Amino acid sequence: MTKARGPFGLVLRRCLWLATLPTLLATLLAWWLAPHSEGEMLDAAAAAEPWLAVPLLCAAAICTLATAAFWPMFAQGRPGADMVRRLHPRRLQGGGRAIAAALVAQALLTTTVLLPLLPAIGAPATAKAQVTATADRDVLLPGDGSVTELAFTVPTGCTYRAVTIRPLAGAPADGLVPTRLHVYGDDRALTEHVIAVDDSLQVFQLRFPPRSQPHFRLVRNAGTVPLLFPPGSVTVELDGSHPTWANALLLVLVLLLPSWLALCFGCLAGRVAALPTTNIVVGALLFVATVGELGPAASALRRVLRGEWLLGESLFASLTRGGVLSTGLPVLLVGCAAMFVASRVQPWRRR
Repeated sequence: MTKARGPFGLVLRRCLWLATLPTLLATLLAWWLAPHSEGEMLDAAAAAEPWLAVPLLCAAAICTLATAAFWPMFAQGRPGADMVRRLHPRRLQGGGRAIAAALVAQALLTTTVLLPLLPAIGAPATAKAQVTATADRDVLLPGDGSVTELAFTVPTGCTYRAVTIRPLAGAPADGLVPTRLHVYGDDRALTEHVIAVDDSLQVFQLRFPPRSQPHFRLVRNAGTVPLLFPPGSVTVELDGSHPTWANALLLVLVLLLPSWLALCFGCLAGRVAALPTTNIVVGALLFVATVGELGPAASALRRVLRGEWLLGESLFASLTRGGVLSTGLPVLLVGCAAMFVASRVQPWRRR
């Protein structure tokens, strides 16, 4: 059997044939419906995340389900299974190459979606590395009218040019007046720009000339909304940039993890189950890993839309902060374990 007619070539062509047009239509729909706003809040582009996820999920769902339905060894009692066993006598009977083809097809489609759509919806033109700033204490800024400040420290040797904050807001004691924040370094303001916070988890950025001093302060000079800065809510943007297309290619690799998990367990289920059961397993795992955010895909997409470099600190962030490695490595290893079990389980044959 030639490579073009082997598991990889056959599954690759099948996935591209079925998924290209729906993914293109979903991309056009996302571009038309997604907000193309620009504003003071850094979440302006990230507001388009639900719409951008539509073509990405479309490509992943069609490639995974098409692979499970097309390759005979993903279910019991499929036509052509006996011929596949004779042509591919190894343990997985071509299942590993079928999964690889599905992932390549999804990567091609996802790259085609991201490269033109990211700049079209207003994503930052360049990606910046981010580093977490640590506070001297976990302090709630009270909205009592007095000037309150919180000191932060960044790692020594870092040159940074912006501060990004995402605080938690409490209920004001009096009437709702947005809390206004300045950023100070030493004894002077680093920028004249002021932000006003009136709700939780708003993302703002204060920019200033590059500086390497490891200390800065956030000063509140007005407002009634109390603000809490938990760990990870304040980051600094390092000097230097990376192209957005490189960040998009890294995102493509991360987006393959949910499909990898779903197909590995689909291959395992196909050793003993019929096609409807395999489809349920594949579809359920893909849904949980994407929409349910079990893994790094959703957080990585959010970071790319905010212009955060994926190979920066977010790569090694903790599990609670959605680090790429801390959330992605378990998904990868669980999929590998499912493939190992599938290679050891003999397909059940009806007598």
